[in-house]
Formats: sequence, C-alpha cells, structure tokens
Amino acid sequence: MSEGMVKTIIFSIPEAIVVVLLAWCISGRNFKWTSLMASGIIFGTISPWIRLATGSYILNIIVSSLVLIVLLKLFGQHDILEAVTVALMAVSLYLAMEFLNVKTIQVLTGVDPIRMEQNLILRTLWFLPQILITVAVALVIRYFVSRQLFKLNTSKRKG
Repeated sequence: MSEGMVKTIIFSIPEAIVVVLLAWCISGRNFKWTSLMASGIIFGTISPWIRLATGSYILNIIVSSLVLIVLLKLFGQHDILEAVTVALMAVSLYLAMEFLNVKTIQVLTGVDPIRMEQNLILRTLWFLPQILITVAVALVIRYFVSRQLFKLNTSKRKG
C-alpha cells in the first residue's frame, strides 16, 4: 500500500467524515449514516487530489468548501443557500479547532509541527484529539440545534 493511500485512509477520510458530520449537525437536519459515510469517503478521497492540484492553502480551502457544498446538496438534499452556509460554518469551525489543537499540543509537548509531518505515529497522536473534539462539538451543536427546532415547532403549534 502506498504512503499516499495510507495517509488518505488514516487522515483525509476520517477528517472529511467529521467535517461532513459537523455540517449536518449545524444544519439540524436528520441524516442517514450511509449518506454521511458515503459523502465523507468521497470528500476524503478527493481532498488529497485537491491539495495537489491547488498547491495553495487558501485555494485548497475554497475548493474543498465547494466540494462539501456539492456533497451536502447531493447527499443531504440541502437547498443551495443552506448547503453554502453550513459548509462554510463547518469548514471554519474545523479549521479553528485544528489550529487550537496543533498550537496546544505544540506548547504542551514542544514538538515542532514540521517534525510531526514526517512521523506517522506522532502525526496520528496529534490528529486524534482534533477528531474527538470535533465529534464532541458536533454532537453538542446537534443537541442545541435540535432543542431550538423542537421549541420552534411546539411554539408554532400553540400559536
């Protein structure tokens, strides 16, 4: 198995699944796990190619956001405005959590992120807290969004 394929399976696909989960939780829509996993696997498989094709971090984020919007539209049946909104919010929130994770672990361990890139085990250990925290944040967002939607629906019935 090639190194690129291993990195895609270990990093890109789980990261993409978590970003898609985050987007769906922000939207408050119900989702099927099969749709979530399919869109995450597609997104995670495309992501390394986007990075190679763009060569620019900002352009990579823009193209990745566009891919996420298309996947939300296709798999989540979101309307276009909702897909754009939740995709941009999810990507922004994930990038913020990624930055905080790397900075926190860098300060606590003193390990340079450049060294981390070359060591697969170290990179995996740095990556796991980011994924776990993002899933927790997504579930908390889902809880509060669901509560707000429930309150909104019950108040409409009363009025």
